[in-house]
Amino acid sequence: MGMIGRWKASFAEAYTTGDTKWVRISIITIFAQCIVMSVIEVVLIILHNEEVRNLTAISSTAIGLNKKQFAAARKNAEAVPVYFALYIAAQLFQVYLCLNATYNKNTIQVIALAVFNVCLSGYSVVQVFQRDRAIAAMNDIISFATGSPVQNDGAAVPRSLEFAAIGVAIVFSLGLVYQAYRLYQVYGWSIYKKIGADMHMRSIYRTYQVFIVFLKVDVYFFIGFSIQYIVLVILPNSAYTDLAVHIVMSLVASITMLTIAYFSVRREHRIGMIAFLLGCVAMFVYFIIKLYTIHNPAASYLSCEPACPDLDVSCRANCVDKFGNSRIVLSMFLVVDCLLDALTAGVAYMTLRNFGKNLKFHLTKQPSSIGMVNLDGQDPNKRWSIT
Repeated sequence: MGMIGRWKASFAEAYTTGDTKWVRISIITIFAQCIVMSVIEVVLIILHNEEVRNLTAISSTAIGLNKKQFAAARKNAEAVPVYFALYIAAQLFQVYLCLNATYNKNTIQVIALAVFNVCLSGYSVVQVFQRDRAIAAMNDIISFATGSPVQNDGAAVPRSLEFAAIGVAIVFSLGLVYQAYRLYQVYGWSIYKKIGADMHMRSIYRTYQVFIVFLKVDVYFFIGFSIQYIVLVILPNSAYTDLAVHIVMSLVASITMLTIAYFSVRREHRIGMIAFLLGCVAMFVYFIIKLYTIHNPAASYLSCEPACPDLDVSCRANCVDKFGNSRIVLSMFLVVDCLLDALTAGVAYMTLRNFGKNLKFHLTKQPSSIGMVNLDGQDPNKRWSIT
């Protein structure tokens, strides 16, 4: 049987194990959330872009408009769809987490999916706030030049749609939290079939599972920050030297170290895990430097007037902030990246200490081949916890 055949057989087994109702509900829910939220996000992108175009047309007739400030505000507003696109990518990532958890009957990943979804519902609030703030900045500049409020109601994104996006995200999030609890009961006993009754070995396997889940979540947040930084900061300011450095230090380095960690933990390669731990330290330092740069005025403001050499607060209005509204989301991702990097390194060290304790043997063997009891014929309502 090929790899695809084995995947289908394992997925079908997981789908029909125990209380199938909650397995099916979880899969249907995650696909429904992906479709519904993605459609809402696409509609928001279309309406937002239309609003930006209308405000740009209005600005062309405004006398006394500060063109430098308006160009910066428009650049920030045009970058907002990146947040929506990242949210859609998160929906697809959740589908992968759910299907992979079903395939492996992994309770740890089910819990991680619920936590990720809760965080995503919070991000739905942040992205709406970012959009409103970007549009308000354009409105304020035009209103200051014309002396009257901007009449742009026809192109404005309905407030009800923004609230709907937040509300739907929260409802799905609460539903997945409850489903995670039920799936924990459905999948929790499968650890006994794979590892056996040895509590110490089950603890080692649980640490291994936690580490694998951290690696998967790291992929989204590490690459998510890198792409945002490139699209929102580097490309609009034509900082191509910074682009090369960022690609090497962030994108290539993060993908490489996460790949090394995955194969090293599966094969229990100590050198690879040590290299990963050193990479975690380097990435943590890089994230801290980026966080400092984002909040350092000397590195943030461009095209300042000659009379403002020290970036005094009174004359910063004449400068262009290269981070603009993206500072909030970039900072949020950097903080999350720092926390994930530290937690991943800690679990990686615990996993490294467990090398040579026979986990690799259990991962590559079927229960029947290592002398464990076959529980397939037992009462499927009897569950075993991994804790």
